[in-house]
Amino acid sequence: MEQLTPDLGANACLALAHVCDRHGQRTALYLPDLGSDAKLSYAAFYQAVGNAAAALTRLGIKRDDRLVLCLDVEPHALILVFACAYLGATAVLVGNRLSQEEMHYIVHDAAPSMIITSLDDLGLFADDLRVSRVVVSALGEETGKWPVFPALDELAATQGACVDMAYVAADHPALILYTSGTTSKPKGVVISHAHLVWSAQSNIEHLRVTETDVTLVFFPLCHTMAFSYQVLTSLYSGGAMVLRRVFNPQRFWSDAARFACTWAAILPFVCHALAALETPSRHSFRFWGFPSRNTDVEALFGVKTVGWWGMTELFAIGSLTSEQHSADINYSIGKPVSGYRYRLADAVANAGPFNARISADLQLNAQPGKNLFLGYLNKPDETREAFTEDGWYITGDRFFENAEGVLFFDVRLKDIIKVGGENVSASEIEFAAYASAMISEVAVVSRPDPLLTEVPVLFAVLNADGREDQDLARQRIEQACRERLADFKRPHEIIFLLDFPRAGLRKIAKNQLRLMAGQQAREPA
Repeated sequence: MEQLTPDLGANACLALAHVCDRHGQRTALYLPDLGSDAKLSYAAFYQAVGNAAAALTRLGIKRDDRLVLCLDVEPHALILVFACAYLGATAVLVGNRLSQEEMHYIVHDAAPSMIITSLDDLGLFADDLRVSRVVVSALGEETGKWPVFPALDELAATQGACVDMAYVAADHPALILYTSGTTSKPKGVVISHAHLVWSAQSNIEHLRVTETDVTLVFFPLCHTMAFSYQVLTSLYSGGAMVLRRVFNPQRFWSDAARFACTWAAILPFVCHALAALETPSRHSFRFWGFPSRNTDVEALFGVKTVGWWGMTELFAIGSLTSEQHSADINYSIGKPVSGYRYRLADAVANAGPFNARISADLQLNAQPGKNLFLGYLNKPDETREAFTEDGWYITGDRFFENAEGVLFFDVRLKDIIKVGGENVSASEIEFAAYASAMISEVAVVSRPDPLLTEVPVLFAVLNADGREDQDLARQRIEQACRERLADFKRPHEIIFLLDFPRAGLRKIAKNQLRLMAGQQAREPA
């Protein structure tokens, strides 16, 4: 495959223009939410990018401006990201499921020149934010004082006023994505033009996606799994994608059949929803990207799972199971992809399951602005602390490694609890608690302790058996922990919840659980 990465002085939209020219009449986007036959060809998509850039120029947007884009899984979001890149501006892509408080924090941090959102989501932006707003409206609703951005059919069909593409360096910021904020305040991760296109090329190479593939996209575009792994991979390969605003299990298989989908990004909660429905005897899926390779999912749905791992700072897929599976790599995420040198630091021998040789912290050697983020927006100290003294990026994730060099996720370093002089893994306690057979979902966090520095606190959502008798559930969880954990690793408190506080992609927001654990400790008995 030819190199897509732009040289110094190139705009990421040059690579996009090349792809759209080569695949002009092929379908880039199927848009069933907009109508049964709604779709955009590659030629129409690039036309829309140019017209959107012209519209932004008329609204006063210029090079180096930042735009907050708060939109659903819809074509305007993709078009506007590239329209910003075309002008040398930076898109700040955020989710529309945030609270007003979370949005206030991000807008204050990003300091955008403009906010572009939907009429439904205007309420997320407090009136005291002195930033002009533009509304994307498919139905021509009245928006009061806010102007309406051109509709999709106008962008795609009209030859707008010509606007010159900005000449930018390869390390010029193209996109900012905020971390999910599960363990601390969200941080703005700055992605360059070169990094954006390198990620597309790397994903295409390692997933082996071609112009004949079709992916089904329904996760929020503000996350790397949807925007980088799926959207960029599909766009730059000449393939097609089906955009759905939300995941709906009732139409998953019909969408897959109608559009002959060959791959998708899937998370466990999607599998749980689909397991309640009948799986078709035949389908077109070649693989599902999953948090790890999973033979149970493969057996249930008849689809190969590809275990992948990454993070916002990498933007591209960072590690992937190999094309040829063997039975001994169930639950693995394979090995880091070519383009990343890696090393395992602070290793502990014979530290876990999966016939592990060691457990260790993963560090990557990569080039900021090419295959690694440029830094955290407005946070030079945090950016500096993300690297070792000799320049290796600290992923903050710890992995088991077997004798063949295959990796299995162990724990986030921020999930290490320092009990006295001992390091305790939150995931080890969580695995032990699951053995009680009373838990649907569990999370362990630290609570400050004046004697031991920190102690573990266990939060659990009980399954049907546990809900039937909570006293028995508590006894079973305590027994499972006694049987499997040293005394200093056992939770000091067990708290039952109806559901967990969530961050992006339904991740458990452990930062909120830590606040809850601290509050529980302060309340009188």
